[in-house]
Amino acid sequence: MIQRLQLRNFKSWREADIEFGSITIFFGANSSGKTALLQFLLLLKQTVEHPDPTIPLFWGDEHSPVELGGYLDAIYRHDAERKLEWRLSWQLEDAIELLNATGNQLSHRASVAYASDTAVVEHVAYTFAEVEVWLQRAEDAYEVVCEGYALKRTRGQPARISSPIKCYGFPEQAINRYQNADFLARLGLEFTRLFERVYYLGSLREHPKRQYRWAGAKPRDVGFKGELTTDALIASQQMGKTVRRKGRRGSQTVQEAVAEQLQRMGLVSQFRLREIAPKSRIYEVQLRRTPDCPEVAFTDIGFGVSQVLPVITLCYYVPERSIVILEQPEIHLHPAVQMALADAIIDAVKTRSIQVIIESHSEHFLLRLQRRIAEKEITPNDARLYFCELQGGESHLLPLQVDNSGNILNYPPDFFGDPLQETLERRKAALK
Repeated sequence: MIQRLQLRNFKSWREADIEFGSITIFFGANSSGKTALLQFLLLLKQTVEHPDPTIPLFWGDEHSPVELGGYLDAIYRHDAERKLEWRLSWQLEDAIELLNATGNQLSHRASVAYASDTAVVEHVAYTFAEVEVWLQRAEDAYEVVCEGYALKRTRGQPARISSPIKCYGFPEQAINRYQNADFLARLGLEFTRLFERVYYLGSLREHPKRQYRWAGAKPRDVGFKGELTTDALIASQQMGKTVRRKGRRGSQTVQEAVAEQLQRMGLVSQFRLREIAPKSRIYEVQLRRTPDCPEVAFTDIGFGVSQVLPVITLCYYVPERSIVILEQPEIHLHPAVQMALADAIIDAVKTRSIQVIIESHSEHFLLRLQRRIAEKEITPNDARLYFCELQGGESHLLPLQVDNSGNILNYPPDFFGDPLQETLERRKAALK
């Protein structure tokens, strides 16, 4: 699980300090900086996945989760003199033995500057147990510095160390330069593993289709726009993939888990994928709105089902202990269904040990979270809530203080508009 992110000079954020929970939600007005916080995590993810090890940060293209342009587009106030800096702390999937210590907490920090019309890594550092090690840029070369652990130099190795692998890895020269520096490779590997467990679904999702052709694909997720949702459901069914959920006996198929949640949300009473003819590989999504209604096709029922289906599928399709990033999961949903969606996400977090990071405009989603905190289903530490606000061209982050009864103790003014003022103005108009 990602535990903390400290970020400087990214888009509208001069600085931000975020502590994450099992569910982390960013609220705020449009263009307040909410999306940028998700984009930074996605920037690191797409950098990890990019094949070129010499690119410090991959700013993206039309095939990436985000397309940020370049350094000057992404840096705060487009100021080339500023450095993009961050520190990321996370909990490893399992405890590891490293540097004569055993632990499951790791921290990474880095600084990227702009020089000669390109991004250049100033330093890369990791902290594990009581040891901090970093690769520091000195003119055109780099030097390894380590505190809390004595590195032993290997004779005959060249003194010059090349640039880091992307923005997070130690190059081979740095590892070979010392007799006892094999752990440097493990640090970069753990960073890679972290972002391999990150999955993303954007706010713009595909419209439903009457039929879906399955070519045998076994997708990693549901796609950035949910375009692979049916592929994921069919593939999991064909592979016999099941979902184990804590607190429940036995297991379910992904399709069964998704159908259960759609039923709980009151959207359908029955959901299934049907092959129209044996070995045709052409499938229809069949839905029954209520038990006494006839089955209908995906396109013949409310638009909300097609918009929420990728959200639910992703939460139950990804491996346990994954990190799921969702943009406006509540889009196109009735307020009551938005509340039920909050319950579905809580269920996935609790029963599958996933972490969910959300950007949202939904007051109804928040109300259900507050209720579940009051009912002890989750704790305030499980659900970390933030309000983002733009002031003078700079984004600011307000951590919302939630007590054990679900009350927000520092409710921001105009959090979801000003309903009291609207009521007063309506009454004035009525009196006139």
